[in-house]
Amino acid sequence: MFSIFKQGCTLLTCAVFASIFSTMAFANSNVIKLYDIEAHFPPPSWTTSNDQLAKSEVKRKQKTDSLAIEFIPKGQSFDSWTAMSAIYTIDLPERDIDWFLRRTVEIYNKGCSSENVTVDTVQDNITQKLIVIYCQKFKDDIPEYEIESGVGEIAVIHLENAGNTFVKNYHAWRGQNFDRNAPETWPTTNANIEKSITALKEAKLVPH
Repeated sequence: MFSIFKQGCTLLTCAVFASIFSTMAFANSNVIKLYDIEAHFPPPSWTTSNDQLAKSEVKRKQKTDSLAIEFIPKGQSFDSWTAMSAIYTIDLPERDIDWFLRRTVEIYNKGCSSENVTVDTVQDNITQKLIVIYCQKFKDDIPEYEIESGVGEIAVIHLENAGNTFVKNYHAWRGQNFDRNAPETWPTTNANIEKSITALKEAKLVPH
């Protein structure tokens, strides 16, 4: 179980992150302690909870009010990857889950252009959203995305909030630009998408 504090991680807590993670993963999920709740999230799509560190590169990004933990397959680079699983948490006073969903889609619309983006809604209620986003091709003129030309992405994204705490879990795949209507061109298979949908349906926030 990770303990996340608004003050950020100290050198000690950052250094022991990997060992905490490897010993406190539970069955088919991981747990992060966030102030007064626990965020339960599935292991990366290419692993199980028992081998996720052995099969993954891990990056942690932390700010005063947010945290991101990203996983990619072992041996790949965060500058150029084919699969990623991640959890992102942020403190957002005076926001709701619908704003969080709109903001998530806006990011893809900016990076891919709206004509290249389609969104399938899997789950929609007052505290949780589950969507699949198909970005057929990223724009070539968005330098902050640092994406090679001609790349597309499919992402299964679970959003949830408890009070001011908002959490995004997602599994994403990148490859050459593709046709939404031609699954043989996708950077992953429909079976992988369905597997991630099933896994991310189990993501949840639990008071403690």
